[in-house]
Amino acid sequence: MQLLRKIETQAFDKMQYLLGSSITRWPFSELTTSAWRALVARMPRRPGIMLAPERPAMASGERPLELPPGGGLLTNVKDAGLLYFDELSQAAHDVFRKSDFDRLVREKRGKTYEYKIDLLEVQPEPGTVFTKFAMQPRILELARSYLGVTPQYFAQCLWMDIPTEADPVDTQKWHRDPDDFKCLKVFVQLSEVTPETGPFCYVPVEHSRKLYGQFGKFRRFDHRHRVSDEEMREYVPEKDWVTVTGPVGTVAFVDTASCFHRGLKPRSGRRFMFQAVFTSAAPRVYWNR
Repeated sequence: MQLLRKIETQAFDKMQYLLGSSITRWPFSELTTSAWRALVARMPRRPGIMLAPERPAMASGERPLELPPGGGLLTNVKDAGLLYFDELSQAAHDVFRKSDFDRLVREKRGKTYEYKIDLLEVQPEPGTVFTKFAMQPRILELARSYLGVTPQYFAQCLWMDIPTEADPVDTQKWHRDPDDFKCLKVFVQLSEVTPETGPFCYVPVEHSRKLYGQFGKFRRFDHRHRVSDEEMREYVPEKDWVTVTGPVGTVAFVDTASCFHRGLKPRSGRRFMFQAVFTSAAPRVYWNR
């Protein structure tokens, strides 16, 4: 299975490189959606990962959330009709207060991810406030309709971004995620985010797809390559970059497998964020758990 997954990934990346904008997502077209759904249903699932219901129960007459063609939806918990945000915020701040934050900062110092202090295990657990928020019907229905298959709650993150003296590295540079051919990430701001505190940024799909076949100078483009601002400006003007700032409760739904994105390096203050990740039942990669 690992060999098949490797061949599948290499073939998809090669086709993206050769055809560029001709391949914009997986499945390649609506005609193959049913075949992809059937394939996913037969692939083995990793034990302990929760699968969402086939069709979440929603209130009668309630209008579902939809991800625009650009691959990103910016809103807030109130306008999106999301429940349990107060509980989520309280639980997140409780985790922060109970953590030995200064010690965590010291342990990260000098490491690649010293700017990002993780406060929560990535494996979702039943019965927690974080899972309750992530698996509410409106979010599950958006994930199901966008992915085209029954989604799984793949991972969760709770972190604090802090200023550092180092140059921007890794996720602070433009990249796409390798989680799956399509994925939906939900970014929930638990603190006010300004340009100074390192906001999340992304390039919409219609611009991101132009880059799939444009990085031949880096040999074969793959998801691990990090793109600098200078390189990005060669293909996408800065006016088309989307920067997610706003008050507590701002929410961004983004397909980070299709959209180039990054977290800006904080210059002052901190950014407190919760993230829920949804993929198919058979994602391309699994996070370390």
